[in-house]
Amino acid sequence: MWRKALVGLVLLLPGCAYFGDFLGDSLTYDTNPNLPAGNAENMRRVRGQDSPTDALRPEPGNVWPTGVQTAPTLQELERDTNSQAAPPPLPNLLPSTPGRRGAPPAMPSASAPSPASPTIATPQGPAAPATGGPGYQQIAPSPGQPGGIVIPNGNGTSTLIRPDGTVVTVPSPK
Repeated sequence: MWRKALVGLVLLLPGCAYFGDFLGDSLTYDTNPNLPAGNAENMRRVRGQDSPTDALRPEPGNVWPTGVQTAPTLQELERDTNSQAAPPPLPNLLPSTPGRRGAPPAMPSASAPSPASPTIATPQGPAAPATGGPGYQQIAPSPGQPGGIVIPNGNGTSTLIRPDGTVVTVPSPK
């Protein structure tokens, strides 16, 4: 009984393939048509063939990179920034007169506003626009006022941009 079961199990091994294909693919390695082709070192190792390799030898000299330089701290960066020369001057935002060369026209004083330009309410107090038009107005710096550019938003407010980069929303002049 056991002998018949053993023969039956051996016959079931190929599954759906023919028994001859099973034995041919299992026992003869070189006749397999699905065998990956190649003659690389790894293929020779898979086939059980000898694959001579040279031993690893040490490289002469120091092969490790030098140590990484430490990154500067924020305190060092700030000290270096403050020790440099003064920042470059801001660009001239005054409109130039066509056909005129040389220095731009002198900026009128903010202490004496012109009657045609209304004052602008800023956090430091009212300021008179020095130059500009409907698109923007420039406020000249004065003792209590750092100056800046006023751009109307069209909704009853204006955006005041200071020389230090701060932005403030103020009521538009009436």
